Amino acid sequence: MNKRRSTPGYCLPSIFRSPALRNACPSNTSRESQPTTGKMRQSASAQCAGFLALALCAACAGKIPPPTAAQIELARQRWPAVSPADLERGRSLYIARCGGCHNLFPPVTLSAVRWPEVLERMAAPARLTAVEREEVGRYLLAVTARPP
Repeated sequence: MNKRRSTPGYCLPSIFRSPALRNACPSNTSRESQPTTGKMRQSASAQCAGFLALALCAACAGKIPPPTAAQIELARQRWPAVSPADLERGRSLYIARCGGCHNLFPPVTLSAVRWPEVLERMAAPARLTAVEREEVGRYLLAVTARPP
C-alpha cells in the first residue's frame, strides 16, 4: 500500500508552516478519505505556490510607495491624461510581475533615465503587454521624477 505523506503544511517551506498558513494550503485536507490523482496534486501545489507568491508580494508592497500628490501632478505635466488609478495600476503591476521573480527595487534606487532601460530588458521576462509596460513605466518615472 502506498502511504502518502500527511504532514500538515508539507507543500510550504518549513519557515511558512505556521498554523495560519497551514490551513490556507488546499493540500492539507485529509488524504485518506479522498482519492488523489496526479492532476489534483499538481493543482494543489500550484495553489500553494500562488498563495506563497501573493504573501511575498504583499510583504514587498510596503516598500514600494504609492505616488504622492506632487508626483501625480508632475506625471500629469508629462502625460495629461494620466490618473492616480493609472499610476496605482502601474505600481500593482510592478509589485506583482517584477516581484514575482526577484526582490523589488524601491523606485528611487534608479534614476528616471535608467528605469526605461531596465524596463526594456525586463518586460519580456515579466510577460508585460505593451499597455502594462507603459503603465509600469509611467509609475516608475512618476515616483522618480524631480521637479524642474
